[in-house]
Amino acid sequence: MNNHTSIIRIDKDEVFKEISKLTSYMGDKDNQPEAYSKILATDEDRIFFERTFDMALAECRNMLYPYTKNAIPTIIRREICSELLPPNDYDPNAYVVNHINPNEIKLLLPRHFSHITINLIEKLLNEYIINRLMSEWIMITVPEKHSYWIERCASTKKQISTALTARTRPLKRTLRPF
Repeated sequence: MNNHTSIIRIDKDEVFKEISKLTSYMGDKDNQPEAYSKILATDEDRIFFERTFDMALAECRNMLYPYTKNAIPTIIRREICSELLPPNDYDPNAYVVNHINPNEIKLLLPRHFSHITINLIEKLLNEYIINRLMSEWIMITVPEKHSYWIERCASTKKQISTALTARTRPLKRTLRPF
């Protein structure tokens, strides 16, 4: 085949550490004395971030759709349609589905897709998830700064889109002296 598989791993713990650092920094740099305790995200807030993290990761998979789309495995199709099949037509043991790592994004890329671009996309996806989580957190703690984080999310999303289409084919230079 002319394609290869690349796996982008998003480390949830590292994302949460980065969120904690950002909120600590923002609270420390704010001129109001109660801002630090108001903005700071702690381990107790991790439950709030879990849901938003899952949503942001799903958004990332959707942004990368042309490279992440996969056919539904036969086993899952049979599971979905089990009530439509006669009882003797399927094996109940066949319904064990291997779950993929939820913090990974598996991409099926053209063989000549730039490895540098894959690295850039991985960093941009991490940045997008952090910005997305920060926008949700800031919406609750400091609503007046929420629009800044929404703009950062949109900007990062645009960068991801640009990176996906930037270097998909080898560059061929023509010889035209005049």
